Amino acid sequence: KSFAFKDLTEFKEAIKKNIETQRQAQIDQKMEIKMLDEILDKTRFGDIAEILVQHELELMMKELEQSITADGGNLQDYLSSINKTREQIGLEFMPTAIKRVKTSLVIREIAKEEKIEVSAAEIDARVEEVKKYYPNDERIQKMAGEPAYRNYLETVLSNQKVIKSLREWNIAKD
Repeated sequence: KSFAFKDLTEFKEAIKKNIETQRQAQIDQKMEIKMLDEILDKTRFGDIAEILVQHELELMMKELEQSITADGGNLQDYLSSINKTREQIGLEFMPTAIKRVKTSLVIREIAKEEKIEVSAAEIDARVEEVKKYYPNDERIQKMAGEPAYRNYLETVLSNQKVIKSLREWNIAKD
């Protein structure tokens, strides 16, 4: 009752539905990765600007640090525990960083070629969702109105549209 369900049966159904939703999301994600990997395998790239790869490596390090911090640790302790330096982790991340940059470039090019665009209204709607989700967080309220965040949302929404289109074009329906 403290979880706002009428009875145990309703609670069990909600858990079952949640597990099924998570399982389907994992299946969808694996199919999307496979699809993008196949596209990357068939795409020829010229030289990729080192600054793009370095930027991606920095993002990956920030993601790692945020993940460790969210679990109550800190990056330096983690690095010590695995007996590695930031530079060693950066070298290990390099192939993934290059793949992420290539994927980003391919998605951006597909959006351009297929004229997949995000409207200001779509961005506004997402900004409002974020503001409603964090009504008491002044930092997020301020960030949600900044041009850099709107640009970020435009990229995220565009990527989502491209992935959705690729799924429709390339993944057979049941």
